[in-house]
Amino acid sequence: LLVILLPPRPHAGPDADARGAADTLVHVLSPDGMAVGSTGRCAPSAMPRADTVVAVLPATDVAWHQVMLPKAPAAKMPQALAGVLEEQLLDEPDETHLALAPKPVVGESTWVAATHRRWLAERLSELESAGIMVDRVVPACAPGFAPQGHFFTQAGDDDSGSADKLWLAWSDPGQAVCLRTAGGLARAVVSPEAMKTA
Repeated sequence: LLVILLPPRPHAGPDADARGAADTLVHVLSPDGMAVGSTGRCAPSAMPRADTVVAVLPATDVAWHQVMLPKAPAAKMPQALAGVLEEQLLDEPDETHLALAPKPVVGESTWVAATHRRWLAERLSELESAGIMVDRVVPACAPGFAPQGHFFTQAGDDDSGSADKLWLAWSDPGQAVCLRTAGGLARAVVSPEAMKTA
């Protein structure tokens, strides 16, 4: 199993959508999907080969929305979800890739992941051009049953670990968010009690 961390999408500047490619990518190679065999950073063309390839979306590039799953044929579900989420999406619906959480049930509450369609397609195309066929795309952070979180720095940030550079990716049953640790927002959103159980 080869896990490839996709680079974050730049969100500033007039040509942000055209950027976001990385010369080198972080990857993890696992013999069984559980243990870490090796890790590294290299160009896509130099990636180790594997039977299964999983691409991981950065936590900052996935927005989560909770909706009642509409009744629609599978082929029409993306349009149905876009209609339900139209007011909540940051980008236009045709610029947004939507994905349902596993095993959704019509008429019940479910989570929908949203990311930028063209940016994701370009990253997958770059990997395909290097001979890497991605089997699955998964989020780095998603709402779940148990509270969990991890700290990270964005590409371009230094490695000082100072509060103005450090982010918290946090998920629990009711949310999945990325917050800067500078200031009080992270403490306001994530309670000390929840942090102790993560």
